[in-house]
Amino acid sequence: MQQLHQEGVELIKENPRKDMESMKHWILSCDTSRYDIHTLFKKDGFCLWNQRRNFEVGDVVYIYESKPVSKIVYKAVVEEINIRRDKPENTDNFYKKDYNKEFAFKLKYEATNPGNRLQFVELQEKFGISGMSLINIPEITDKEMIDFFEDVFAGKVEDLPAPPTKEELYKPLESGTIQEHIQHKMDYCEIRDSHLAKLTGISNSSIGRVRKGESIKSDCMLTILDELGFGFVDSADESRVYGASEITEAIKQRIISSDIRTTELASLCDASPSVISHLKNDGKAPKFEVLEKLINYYGFKVILK
Repeated sequence: MQQLHQEGVELIKENPRKDMESMKHWILSCDTSRYDIHTLFKKDGFCLWNQRRNFEVGDVVYIYESKPVSKIVYKAVVEEINIRRDKPENTDNFYKKDYNKEFAFKLKYEATNPGNRLQFVELQEKFGISGMSLINIPEITDKEMIDFFEDVFAGKVEDLPAPPTKEELYKPLESGTIQEHIQHKMDYCEIRDSHLAKLTGISNSSIGRVRKGESIKSDCMLTILDELGFGFVDSADESRVYGASEITEAIKQRIISSDIRTTELASLCDASPSVISHLKNDGKAPKFEVLEKLINYYGFKVILK
């Protein structure tokens, strides 16, 4: 990324501001599932952002990380403007949402928010900032707000306790299908498809299908369950918790140790006997609808670990 200026990015204009008292202050919202600003600042100390406002060199930009963090996390300064990119394949440092933008500006890292101040709730209650205004890259003209932000980054404002996250407040469904448990947690915790896809390595389209109530491959469903913190317990003995990745093997062992015939079990699960035999002999998970029926048949239930 540090070779960006030699590979397809040309600085066509600099605008050094001499009168620093005239600098502007902005809030820039960042979706880190699209643009990993944390890694860029740590690795390069700067990032390149598509230019949509009249930024000038020396402007101060407070970077707000969108859900689930919902907080201003960084202070940065505009170091260069009107950076043109000629080849999209050479623009790894650019914000990827707007590839049609011709110009970008360079943000140099200045500081990290040292605590729990400047959460969205505080911005809304103290300064009347709305979610929509954050999306529109607002310029801050209120001196009291600017002074407060600066004091926060300087560590001069007493910190607040960390607010409970949606994850911490979440309570699972008392009953329901595995699909319903997944959908409920994704909706309640406001987990984006793109974020979950990044965590699990499963495609956005597959995550989207799960959110709509459609099933996907069993191994992918179980990976999602694991990532969301779900597991299984035997209703007859809840002391043993099975991770989602362990449930297929647990079902296999139950089939081996039970007296039920393969054909009878297959009939109960609306599956062919060969599917049950593959699971019993090779540990191969059947399609998810069949696996869930086996999970229910052998008395396992979904829990939040």
